[in-house]
Amino acid sequence: MRKAYGLGVLVVATMLAGCDGSTDPDDDDDVVPTEELVFARLEPGVTIPTRDTSFVVTAGQRTRVELFTDPEPGDDDGQEFLEFEVDEETLLRRPNGTAFQPGDTITIRVRVPGDAYVFYFEPSGLQFNPNRPAELKISYGDADDDFDDDGDVDDDDQTFETDLSIWRQEVLDGDWENIGATVHSVELDEIEFDVQHFTGFALAGN
Repeated sequence: MRKAYGLGVLVVATMLAGCDGSTDPDDDDDVVPTEELVFARLEPGVTIPTRDTSFVVTAGQRTRVELFTDPEPGDDDGQEFLEFEVDEETLLRRPNGTAFQPGDTITIRVRVPGDAYVFYFEPSGLQFNPNRPAELKISYGDADDDFDDDGDVDDDDQTFETDLSIWRQEVLDGDWENIGATVHSVELDEIEFDVQHFTGFALAGN
């Protein structure tokens, strides 16, 4: 059973053995400016207690970080909307190019600037093992059902939801590149993908 946490953030670090990373996401070379994307958005009234947080990751340990929305009235639990995980072999090189050794640590920052499903990770230049990449899961059960943002909820929104993808923004205020996903479950309102390095990520369609 999922529990709510005071700051909306749960960090779990263990010495468990990791499993192989998932397959690389599809790369369709689709690059568009911000104005051509329609971003998934939180449903009106849904709030996020933590929009800017940092946590420490240790080489040789598995670490999972979860962000939650605020509980709705009458509900004790908020809903998870982001989960980031690395395993024991994920950390590869620091932004300055030096390799990680077991026990080395680094502080990671994640920001959620608005009500769109847009996330910015730092530090830029941090490299992950391509054979054991970091994994990011976005849960959008609290998203506005008007996915295509045309002012009503209809069959077009179901089609738009099916076509939602992960987009990457390498430079702040720059264009967005469609990087697909490893798993997209419409039934569970979840989309997962592998992370090779840090940048801006968004759940969107066009």
